[in-house]
Amino acid sequence: MTLGPHSIELSVSNELISLLLLSIAGVLTYRAYRPSRNSTKVHLILFVSRITATLLCVLLWMAPRLTITSHGVRKPLIAVLVDNSESMQILSGDGPRYDSVVSILNSGVFRGLRDRARVTTLRFDESLAAPNARDSSIWSGSATDIAGCLSQLASRVEGEGLAGVFLLSDGAHNVGQNPGAVSERIGVPVYTVSVGAEDPPHDIALTSISVPSLGYVGRPIVVKAQIESVGLDRLPHQILVYNGEQQVGMTPIIVDEGEQEATISFTPDAIGLQTIRIVIPVIGGEVEEHNNQELGRLEVLEEKAKVFLVGNP
Repeated sequence: MTLGPHSIELSVSNELISLLLLSIAGVLTYRAYRPSRNSTKVHLILFVSRITATLLCVLLWMAPRLTITSHGVRKPLIAVLVDNSESMQILSGDGPRYDSVVSILNSGVFRGLRDRARVTTLRFDESLAAPNARDSSIWSGSATDIAGCLSQLASRVEGEGLAGVFLLSDGAHNVGQNPGAVSERIGVPVYTVSVGAEDPPHDIALTSISVPSLGYVGRPIVVKAQIESVGLDRLPHQILVYNGEQQVGMTPIIVDEGEQEATISFTPDAIGLQTIRIVIPVIGGEVEEHNNQELGRLEVLEEKAKVFLVGNP
């Protein structure tokens, strides 16, 4: 029997034997307990109860099964992954890279798929964001793990009928596994939509410095600098130390892709509270120039005096 999108089916075990047993049990019960013409109301109630109990026992042995099946058509799932990392803020032409992504999302190209598929849009950087992630956190991811996010997506929508993935990214993949290998393992096609210039940007950023709070005239001061670079491969360069406007130190470095630490030393020649400026000279073609220097504060005291004490023990 069919009721709308539902099918209802009743079945029993050993149908022929069950029907024969049900008939025999009904006849024998009736012959054994049928009431006479002078039977009272109590006898009639007992007769009906016995017939009912006998039939229930036979029905239990028949093990009836009621099956209700729902029929429906579920559209395939299409996932649109949007790169949410800081690199999407890098200028590409007259605007940042994310302008291209916003333009694509607002163009209606994916809305046209909604008649044939379920479309879900998710942001990603180091991890795959929740569907209801705050808008205030966009374009702020510190790293991009395309492979890890593809794996997270496959686990999150398992059993949901994922049919394909559109990946909107600048391709600046900098952590995790090889995205190509992971895209093959998830078993659905991954379509990449590249944004930004074809050539990777060049940029050096001085992310932090560590300056001792106290130093002495004539004694070397050691400063540690954390450097992060993109688009550069073993470039000979230098890092400079300024005290005010005067250059007081220089250390050669080899700038390579990723993060690295550099150690710089200089020797102060005057006492007092001093502002130390660590600078990496700008390389031609850098995307950002304001992140090439950091400031630190240092108090310089007179040279330590060696004191020799003489006296009785």
